[in-house]
Amino acid sequence: HELTGKNYQSLLPRRADQRQILDKEGDQIYILQLQGFIFFGTAHRLLKKVKKRINDSTKKNIQYVILDFQRVDILDSTGTMSFRRLNDFISGFHAHLIISAPSAQIKQQLIQGGLSASHASISYFNSLNEGIEWCEGEILKKAGKDFSAPLSLAQQLSPALPNINKITHLLKNLERLEISPGNTIIDKSDKAEAFFFIESGRVITKVDDPHEPFLDLETMKNGRIVGDIGFYLGKKRTADVIAVTHCIVYRLSKEKLRQLEKENSEIALLLHQSVAQMLAERVTHLVRTVNALQK
Repeated sequence: HELTGKNYQSLLPRRADQRQILDKEGDQIYILQLQGFIFFGTAHRLLKKVKKRINDSTKKNIQYVILDFQRVDILDSTGTMSFRRLNDFISGFHAHLIISAPSAQIKQQLIQGGLSASHASISYFNSLNEGIEWCEGEILKKAGKDFSAPLSLAQQLSPALPNINKITHLLKNLERLEISPGNTIIDKSDKAEAFFFIESGRVITKVDDPHEPFLDLETMKNGRIVGDIGFYLGKKRTADVIAVTHCIVYRLSKEKLRQLEKENSEIALLLHQSVAQMLAERVTHLVRTVNALQK
């Protein structure tokens, strides 16, 4: 399956300015999802496909080639040789090779075949999502803007609440929490009595699956909200939300929201609109991902 970083982005939600850059520059990421038994003929066809794409002057230059091994069962030694030639070829164009989700055995074969992660132009990741996320981060760095410093919650809310006094009033209704890595922000056994704004840090959503314990559903970081769906629907929690890094989050309870709706209905309305917009952006992102996979 053939994809690009424009139509298949990572699960990590991005700020609007970051998405704009990735929508424009995403074609720099070229993704090939492999499957089954890879031997010389298969790998050689992939090499020809990559060469054709890189030599296509009508498209944006490729900077990152991702080979996803998630569905690969067996890699023949002759296939390894072709992948090494592929890396030699794309290195000549200053492109980076990313290998995602190989089994331990296949990774060992690739390394022994000359595709070591010690090479500056080769990286290994445990999943396709992690590989794409890394490429996106590199594109954002090269955009010439500093995206590493997180915005304060007041800055994040400013598009919806341009009046600083309204933001100050809203913040008074939020409980500021600092969460250490590995600690739980939302437990699936909790009642959906609150949702959270992530000011800084990174969290992951996990769900128990009988076939794959603690299946990762989504990664989120500063500028996002968590727990909003269960909160608004009045449904039971369905997943755990766990801090991956040190996080600063703001908790809005149902009690405080009701109080805000009584005291300042205008701010409450703007808050609801902001939450709805963030949710719509997440749904749009997921729909685009599904559409890309179906092509």
